[in-house]
Amino acid sequence: MRSMYCLCMAVSLMGMGCTAPSPTSMPPGGARLTLTFVSIPPGTARLRPHLIEPGADPRPLAEISALPTPSPLVLELPPAGAPRSLRIEVEAVRHNGCVVGLGRGDYRLADGDRQDHPFIVSALASPVCRLTVEKQGQGRVSSEPPGLDCGTVCSANLSGTIRLLAQPEAGHAFVGWSGACSGKDPCEVRIEAPLQVGAHFAPLQGLSVARAGDGQGEVVSDPPGIQCGTTCNAAFPSGTRVKLTATAAPTSFFAGWSGACSGKDPCEVQISGSQGVTATFTLRLGQEQKPARTCRQIAQQGVPVTTGRYWLEPVPGTKFVAYCDMTVDGGGWTLVMNAVGSVPLNMPQAHQPERVPDGLMEASKYSDEIIRTLALAGAREFLVVGGGTTYLLRYSAENWAVWASNGATNMPYDARQGDTWYSNACNGHFNNRGFSTWNDNPYAECPRTFQGPPRYMTQFHTFGYSWGAPFQVFVR
Repeated sequence: MRSMYCLCMAVSLMGMGCTAPSPTSMPPGGARLTLTFVSIPPGTARLRPHLIEPGADPRPLAEISALPTPSPLVLELPPAGAPRSLRIEVEAVRHNGCVVGLGRGDYRLADGDRQDHPFIVSALASPVCRLTVEKQGQGRVSSEPPGLDCGTVCSANLSGTIRLLAQPEAGHAFVGWSGACSGKDPCEVRIEAPLQVGAHFAPLQGLSVARAGDGQGEVVSDPPGIQCGTTCNAAFPSGTRVKLTATAAPTSFFAGWSGACSGKDPCEVQISGSQGVTATFTLRLGQEQKPARTCRQIAQQGVPVTTGRYWLEPVPGTKFVAYCDMTVDGGGWTLVMNAVGSVPLNMPQAHQPERVPDGLMEASKYSDEIIRTLALAGAREFLVVGGGTTYLLRYSAENWAVWASNGATNMPYDARQGDTWYSNACNGHFNNRGFSTWNDNPYAECPRTFQGPPRYMTQFHTFGYSWGAPFQVFVR
């Protein structure tokens, strides 16, 4: 028959079926072991004793309150007929359930023995506490050092620093930690109290990016996965918010999204099933492979532009490099003359620009053919810049022509009866050759109406500048 034991504590066991220890309460022929706790770790709330006999599993005994001080542990043993060996292990436990100390004693008792021993519970280097993993989705969480493998064992008593590793199953991704861990990287926790950690897995779903248009550019994702350019398809966990950013090449601009995204701003896609996005990149106007009709067309293409050289083709077969001003009055001006005073500098007939003494990059004057093609492309305004003053001339003639006088190529104006020029030279004077100014009032607009037969502007005079001052003429 299995031996029977009675554990008595002087402060609490009188009403629990055991009597307080006394010579008469010991079973006849039995033995008694009394352990007095002389040292326990600070912070101990209760003592948890276990009895271990050779060849048997440990058996828990009644817990002993450690507050304010623990009562002795009294173990009464029935007769055995022979000396017996046993081990007592006692855990010191905090209120939160962490084990902070451990004591162990080995004893040998014969029938009739009454043994009294002091008992010490020593503090552990690190508390042993419960670590529990709550897993969502398809995956596995393991610990280093070993002790937890969730999968199967999702709760364990551990101590010290523990590293948790998440491994998703095929077709799934690890979304991240919660509770005592955060982020997605392997998580390290220091065990000082019971901890709970959430591990979240989700199925993978596809996101694809396509590029359209005649331009070039790249689309990248955050979180990483897509860099299209090279990698245009990636799988992300269901529910993930993926931010897509489009960056155009210097020769192109981003025209917008279609599919799961819209507009032109960086786009966020929440992954839910397989989804597709198209990014359209458009080649900028004004390049050799995509010339514009006019500088104005470049300025109006809907993206920021800067003053500089661009390729124009006002009518088919007339492609050339032009200098475009993109700042004055909304921009879009084509430079057609660079002059000092009323004398054009080195008027080449070729289409290619050259540098002039004042440092402005462009031809001193374009050929008659190019000026005529700009007119055919719809140019209707002059801009004259020089000497710190800007003149803006607008007119409503349907056509304007190049007028050659004495073999020299000069700037045209075909003034017809009823045409109106708008100039910011309010006190300007119009004559039969075109226009010159005295006592200029630079920023006002004053309309003038031509009377009589057509007149032609065959030269730009000094426009109020000192003789020999550089000036430039633009059209748009």
